[in-house]
Amino acid sequence: AAGLTLEVSYGYDGNAKSGRYSPMDVSLTNENEDSFQGVLKVATMEYDYEVYSYEYPISVDSGNTLEQEIDIPIGGGSDQVFVSVLDGNGNKVTQKRLKIESSRETAELFVGLLSEHPERLAYLDNVGVSYGALRTRAFSISTEDFPQEENGLDMLDVLVVNDYRLRNLTEEQTGAIMDWVEDGGVMILGTGNRVDDTLGRFAPELLDDSYDNPLVMEIRPEGDGEEDELENEVVEVPCVRVSLHGGTVLTADRGYPLLSVAMREQGVVAVTAYDLGDVAEYGQRHTGFVDGLFTDILGEERISGLASALYGGSG
Repeated sequence: AAGLTLEVSYGYDGNAKSGRYSPMDVSLTNENEDSFQGVLKVATMEYDYEVYSYEYPISVDSGNTLEQEIDIPIGGGSDQVFVSVLDGNGNKVTQKRLKIESSRETAELFVGLLSEHPERLAYLDNVGVSYGALRTRAFSISTEDFPQEENGLDMLDVLVVNDYRLRNLTEEQTGAIMDWVEDGGVMILGTGNRVDDTLGRFAPELLDDSYDNPLVMEIRPEGDGEEDELENEVVEVPCVRVSLHGGTVLTADRGYPLLSVAMREQGVVAVTAYDLGDVAEYGQRHTGFVDGLFTDILGEERISGLASALYGGSG
C-alpha cells in the first residue's frame, strides 16, 4: 500500500533451515498521515502441505517505524515464507516473499560461529562430513544478534565458541546456550590462549578441576592415529589440558587430550585443547581433519538423523 514500507530479514545472514525455528526481523514504516492498525501475518507450509500462519497485532503511528523480532517455525514443506500486513478489515496491504536458500542435494550441517575473528574459522565451511552425508554451512553470529532465548538457536546443529569473550553475552544469552545444548544442541569450545574467555564462564559446571595456563606444544591435530601411518604433520600451538566432568577423550596425542566431549542431557559439549583458529592452515590442507572433528563429536546416530531430515519427516 502507498505509504507503508515492509522490510524483512531472517536467520543469521540469510541462513535458515526448513523445519526449524528461525529468527525474523520485521520493520514496517508508516509514511501516511494516519496511524496504522492491523495484523502482521507470516505463512509457511509444512511437510504435509498444510499452511500454518502466525499473526501478530501491530500498530504504527504516522511517520514512525515498527521494529519487531519474532521466532518463526519455518515449514519443511516449502522453501518459501510469506510475510504480509493486513489492515483492520483483513485486506492485504503489502507482502514480502522470502526464499529459504537450502541445498536439495546434500543435508546441511549448520555451524554457528561465535568468535571475534570468524574469518580464522572459514575452513570449517563447506566441508563434507561422514563420507559426504552432510556438508557444513558455517556462518558468524554477532553478539548483538545472539538470541536471548533457546528458540533463536534452534536453526543451528553446532555452535562453535572460539576466540571470544563469553562474558560479553548476557546471562539470558548464556542461559539460552545451555538450554539449547540440554535439548540436543552440540557446542564446541576452542581454548588455547583465550581459554579463560571461552571456558571460564562455563568452567564450574563443565570441568572436574581447574585448568593450567596454556603452553605452546607440538601436536598432531588428528592425534596418534594408527601406528603404521605416515608421520602426521605437526603444528606448534598453545594448548590447555582440560578435564571435562563426565567426559571422554576422543583424540589424544601421546596421551595428551586434544579433544574431549561430555554429554549434557540430550546434547554434547566438546572442548579442544587448542584455539580452532590456530590450526586453520592445517585444517585447510587436511579437510579430513574437519570431517573427523565433526564426525567424532556428532556420532553416527546424530549424523544419520540429520542426513535423513533432507528427505522429509516432521519437525
